[in-house]
Amino acid sequence: MTNALDRGFAVISSDAGHSAAQNPLFGMDPQARIDYGYGAVMKLTPMAKALIKAGYGKGPDRSYIGGSSNGGRHAMVASARFAKDYDGVLANSPGFNLPKAAAAQLYTAQQFRKVATDTNDLETGFTLQERQLVAQKILDRCDALDGIVDGLVQDIEACRGAFNIFDHVPTCAASRDGACLTAAQKSAIDAMYDGPVNSRGEHLYATQPYDPGLATSGWASWKFSSSVGTARDPVAVGIIFQVPPNPAIIADTRAFAFNYNFDIDFPKLFATDATYTEDSLSFMTPPNPTKLDTLRDRGAKMVVVQGASDGVFSIDDTKRWYDELNAENQGKAATTINPTSSAAM
Repeated sequence: MTNALDRGFAVISSDAGHSAAQNPLFGMDPQARIDYGYGAVMKLTPMAKALIKAGYGKGPDRSYIGGSSNGGRHAMVASARFAKDYDGVLANSPGFNLPKAAAAQLYTAQQFRKVATDTNDLETGFTLQERQLVAQKILDRCDALDGIVDGLVQDIEACRGAFNIFDHVPTCAASRDGACLTAAQKSAIDAMYDGPVNSRGEHLYATQPYDPGLATSGWASWKFSSSVGTARDPVAVGIIFQVPPNPAIIADTRAFAFNYNFDIDFPKLFATDATYTEDSLSFMTPPNPTKLDTLRDRGAKMVVVQGASDGVFSIDDTKRWYDELNAENQGKAATTINPTSSAAM
């Protein structure tokens, strides 16, 4: 009982125009796309403030926005688009490049399909026992790098050089038995962590660091289920984000994920036409995300929190944003935007 409403705040929350049981066909409506991206925050913020003024006789003394995952993305969008409306921003695990991250999930599905013993169950390409093996090998190499052995990898950057899946995880000499990985598995897993590329070798999303969190059920759900499922990444990419949308993919989201072409299909995320005049990066991603001068100059504060074992949104992408933000602010983003550390900003 510690949420904001119970602590005396006036609170408004939003589903951004669709229910939790997402019907992706809202992506056929260009206005619904915009509402999902930034329109809901734009419309609801003045509505909420007007209700507060009507109820209490004055507007709010301070205004805050916060959320996790796509809600964290909304918070980051607000910091760029609606900085005058908020005094504090809390963005937890923000998927601020969500269209790219969703497409990267299709690349993940393609990698695990190559090594799955049952293509209807991608987890057969990297089983729980195998993930626990890799997690332990990561801990063996990286846990102590921060000076404390506590079952966590806290020095992510040092771990990049200390752990290599090809060198530090046993390679199966015969059949898979949970105590080794095949060479093909290692290649598929490493490709997934390196992120999607097109035929020219161009990186299309961010890398992700190896982290023992890969043994958790949440990580597995994103990688093996959401990447091919009817309510997550395939329909987000094919119906909500690309132009033109393709509602026919609902009939077979697995086929869409497995056959997604990063030369032909990925550019559709950046496409527009007479009906869909904003591409997905325009309506989903904060405009000029490193130029937060308005937020900074009015004395507002922003906290961004990101976990290294996030199953879909890469901490490397979040760190890249922070490094660019820091450069934009002459190395003073820590004092102007309030990060807590490189891993939890």
